[in-house]
Amino acid sequence: MEKWMKRTVRFAAELALASEPDPSVIPFVPTKTEIPGNDGKYFPRTTPESRGLSSGRLIAFIDALEGAKELNIHSLLVVKDGCAVLECSHPGYSARVPHLSHSMSKVLTSLAIGLLVDDGVLSLGARIVELFPEYAVRDPRMRELTVEHLLTMTSGARFGEAGVVSETDWLGAFFESGSSFAPGERFEYNSMNSYVLACIAARLSGRSLSELLRERILEPLGIREFFWERARSGLEKGGFGAYMSAEGWARIGQLVLNGGKLDGHRLISSEYLVAATSARVQTPPRCGSFDYGYQIWASRSSDSILFSGMLGQCVYISPRNGLVVSVNSGNNELFQARGLVPLIERMLGGDLSSDLSRSR
Repeated sequence: MEKWMKRTVRFAAELALASEPDPSVIPFVPTKTEIPGNDGKYFPRTTPESRGLSSGRLIAFIDALEGAKELNIHSLLVVKDGCAVLECSHPGYSARVPHLSHSMSKVLTSLAIGLLVDDGVLSLGARIVELFPEYAVRDPRMRELTVEHLLTMTSGARFGEAGVVSETDWLGAFFESGSSFAPGERFEYNSMNSYVLACIAARLSGRSLSELLRERILEPLGIREFFWERARSGLEKGGFGAYMSAEGWARIGQLVLNGGKLDGHRLISSEYLVAATSARVQTPPRCGSFDYGYQIWASRSSDSILFSGMLGQCVYISPRNGLVVSVNSGNNELFQARGLVPLIERMLGGDLSSDLSRSR
């Protein structure tokens, strides 16, 4: 049994059986900090009708969200053709205050990898053992592991989220762990794939993931309020831990919708985004109607694209409608098989041309 597994078992046992109120097997160092101020209003505000949407449709959408109390919506921003047509929040929340994004953080990690690919310093076929030659691997299958396997959650690595509570060296534990299957064989969601991608971005760029993204993506988009929790290594967690507002996330969604351009200026290649937002691997039924690209979800039945995080964080992008829907929530959803995303698809993901004719 790997060292991290033994520590995890010990932690679980102490948590269940020990008399101590706060059992711990690793030193804990908090990484959260205060994020001052609110994010700005990036999108021009306008009426839904001016963008070809009926106010009645959006009111019905809000009513449906309000009626589904289990969704526990915190903030909502709807952007149509580059303009905000709906913004609302429950008391105590705001679409311009940074919110924990959970696994939507993976989208930012994917964008960082895309920048390195665009710069010609990284290939998606690069083997991980060659990028980190100082780490030995126990399982020979790990030698075949590539950047693309990490991006598509097909690495097969056994070290996952359960191990992060008992291990301080996440990268070392990843290499030490065995494989459940050969790389590329099937989809298995594992946030440690994203952490390794964050380590790759830091190593090849010579700076932190946040610094790279701030310079190349966030600052050009006008996103000022942003924070990312770090592992004990000092590197961003990659697969989770990023804080950004619903408005900020809508800006990222709009960048993807625009094929990587901002006001005619290219921030990331359309080639990488097309690959990242296309279905690369089929996912199991618990993931709903979306397959997986490069840390981004792709609909099986339409051109819709999804950024998804647990507890109801999502950015839903409908290219056919020029629509971006950014939501922060606090519910009990892990994946998008039920609840929020199906509701968005039903009310805003279909053919909206009838709205356009009514708004004239």
